Amino acid sequence: MELHSIIEQLRATGSSKAKLEILSANKNNRDLIKVIVATYDPKVNYYQRKIPAYNKVKQLALTEEQQFVYMMAAINDLANRTHTGNSAIDYLVSIFEELDESNAELLKCIIRRDLRIGCNVSTFNKVWAHLIPEVPQMLCEPYKDKFASKLDWSKGVMSQIKYDAARCFAVCDLDNSTVTYMTRAGSIIDIQNTPFIKDTLAIAYRVREHYLSLVPDSISDPKYDVIYLDGELQPTDDAGVLLPRKSGNGIITKIQRGTASPEELENIRYTLWDALPWVYAQVGKYEVEYQGRLSTLTFNDALAESNYFELTDFRMVYSEQEAREHFEYVNQVLKLEGTILKDPNEFWYDKRVQFQLKLKAEKDCDLLIIGFNPGKPGTKWENSVGSIRCISGDESVLVDVTGMSDDFRAYINECREEVLGKILHVVYNERISKKKAGTPDSLFLPRIGPDGIRGDKSVADLSEQIK
Repeated sequence: MELHSIIEQLRATGSSKAKLEILSANKNNRDLIKVIVATYDPKVNYYQRKIPAYNKVKQLALTEEQQFVYMMAAINDLANRTHTGNSAIDYLVSIFEELDESNAELLKCIIRRDLRIGCNVSTFNKVWAHLIPEVPQMLCEPYKDKFASKLDWSKGVMSQIKYDAARCFAVCDLDNSTVTYMTRAGSIIDIQNTPFIKDTLAIAYRVREHYLSLVPDSISDPKYDVIYLDGELQPTDDAGVLLPRKSGNGIITKIQRGTASPEELENIRYTLWDALPWVYAQVGKYEVEYQGRLSTLTFNDALAESNYFELTDFRMVYSEQEAREHFEYVNQVLKLEGTILKDPNEFWYDKRVQFQLKLKAEKDCDLLIIGFNPGKPGTKWENSVGSIRCISGDESVLVDVTGMSDDFRAYINECREEVLGKILHVVYNERISKKKAGTPDSLFLPRIGPDGIRGDKSVADLSEQIK
């Protein structure tokens, strides 16, 4: 099939430009479009992440093209919940046993929501406008004096704790009692924990009741039937203590892949800081002030009673000095990432805003992995990866990242194809501007950040985000 050849071409190059050219040259390939949508559309959930054991059948009844048609129809059945529980697992086994090796590998990628081609949603949408809906999200700016000066300190600014955890969105369909958890990049977080899901729905029900109470003479309104929750997902140990960021993100990745243990699923916590109707998130604007949106969580008995959820911790500050003091307490005493300053009187927007400012101690950025450099001859890494070549989303910063632990280096060396095209969290001291025109900037002392390979993000930072 031509489709498999296209996928192999995409996997064979580390160049973002080359990948875009390959996709553009095949923009009319309907099978390619179907597979991309099936894999990356965040609204689609197959309710299966583990690949079951199956028998490889030597004599296949279907041609390769017929197998593809059958496979796509079958995963649509899974998405529509035609089969559930053990029946769904048996059905998935039956699908695999009708496929040859190429189509079986493709199905595994679709189920795991990653074609391993080093492309992200923004790349696909450059070729096919609006093909994959991107996750609506309000993002903050790094702290700058020019932004801070625009905040109304006299009325008070919220200084919220930023935990070392993974951003998580929950789309709560209250009519159908379903929840879809997503990362910033739109990857599904398949939380197979029934009490956790029940608590999520209970909290969303209370949010809906709060919003409906503000609508005159209304006991129901379809605009509030789907609630959108925003916060951070935090894996903890058995004592409920937040795990270090690197360990925690490893568990989040296992949850995404469907390989987390029951104990790991039991120990996740969800800190919430925003809630709004999903329909307004899709539109991109919700004209309710932040303090009003936060009150749907502050006065939420379901949240207060849950063992899995908590409200974001914050204090009101009335000057930049007070904001700095709170940041230093959070960073140096609590040993957490930092704080985010938020104007309590602003609306919700699906974009990066200048009235929410992040304070952090180290400079960091998220870059796209485009290649690997060999280890230096004569060192213990001469037969392994020496550094990871990364680039910004607009190709304005190009850097070779080191600072790897032996375990991380071994993982990268063994899984080069898997991590190529992924986003790497990079910590650095300064950005270095190159004097020669047209030459990308570099970074001083770049090293692997605590997030490592970011499973929650698929788009690299741009120049203006890398200070």
